[in-house]
Amino acid sequence: DDLCMIAECIYAAKFISDDHARRLIETLGRFASNPQADKLMEEVFLCQRVKTGQKDVLAVIRDLRKAIKEKKKIQFKYLHREIDDVTKEVVRNRGRRFTVSPYKLMISDGNYYLLAYSDQARDMRLFRVDKIQKVEILQILRTGQPVFDQMDLSTYTKRVFFMNPGEQQKVSLRFERRLLDSVVERLGAEGDIIYRPDGPDHFVVNADIEISNQFYGWLVSFGSQAKILHPQKVADEYCEYLQSIIKQHEE
Repeated sequence: DDLCMIAECIYAAKFISDDHARRLIETLGRFASNPQADKLMEEVFLCQRVKTGQKDVLAVIRDLRKAIKEKKKIQFKYLHREIDDVTKEVVRNRGRRFTVSPYKLMISDGNYYLLAYSDQARDMRLFRVDKIQKVEILQILRTGQPVFDQMDLSTYTKRVFFMNPGEQQKVSLRFERRLLDSVVERLGAEGDIIYRPDGPDHFVVNADIEISNQFYGWLVSFGSQAKILHPQKVADEYCEYLQSIIKQHEE
């Protein structure tokens, strides 16, 4: 069972290509009997995921770890998709290389990300590791250490991965009680976040939230089971967001 769980985690990782996943699971199978190894291969391929087509991701990860350990700047090319052919990824920024100071690797929703400081933006930026190509470790010490030292990584990851950067405001939200687990998984339950019951069937949460379309999109997934109580400005903006969706479908 433990080997099956490890195999499932390998195959669920979007940043690992199909070929790499197969090789890793074959290696894992060497620690099991022949029938168990066959079972690993059979079961893991029952779950197909949209995975990267990049073949050198593991080599990229090794280079990034080396640069982080040595506290050196890096250069790389970054890929993205274009509407002319969405099945292929092409080099972004007209082929120009990005230069950043790498600080941390992190995983969210099956994807691997590089957290790095950009001198150009004077702030931290996230890059999908499976979209990074041709990493070059520069013999230049990285910059941005004071910015990284001041970061609360837990708050940062929730803000960036789940709510997208926007204006942060203290918001009061009301949900049906059966949605509590989903709300806690998204907003968390530590720090200044406060939950309280609101009658037998609802609860209210007060939290600092980055106000953005992604936040509104998350909220609308609950339909009439969620409501913005305060501030009124955020509630009004949410109504405008909903009206824009309705208008889009009426045209």
